[in-house]
Amino acid sequence: MQLFLNALDAKEMQMSDIDMLIMDECHHTVQNHPYNVIMSAYYAVRREQQSGAAQLPQIIGLTASLGVGDCTEYPQLHYVRICANLDCECITYVQDPENVNELLRYLLFRFSNCRLIRIGGLKTKMSHCCTHDADFLQL
Repeated sequence: MQLFLNALDAKEMQMSDIDMLIMDECHHTVQNHPYNVIMSAYYAVRREQQSGAAQLPQIIGLTASLGVGDCTEYPQLHYVRICANLDCECITYVQDPENVNELLRYLLFRFSNCRLIRIGGLKTKMSHCCTHDADFLQL
């Protein structure tokens, strides 16, 4: 991603030159991390797009764990920040019981308090960048 960011900075590429941007380990899309700087460039083009001047790539963010960042007391704030930074429209997660069981085999730690929770009002909190309601997040 740093190479892509360098190409954007040097004006060797434009955001509209790509159709899809896949960000692995997207939980790094915070502060001055290159992912977040790239998303700042994305948002600059998005503002231009409102006048019909530019085309944006589809953003796909992947992560094994969102973590909680510096929001240990309110982890939902971290999720909202990441989603807002990535111009998130939806969140998906492992749902099929067979796949959940497979995933659990690879966990290094087992937490008895892990559960799926409904995040009420996420769409409202993210209304400036979200069009779909994110139903569940895993803690």
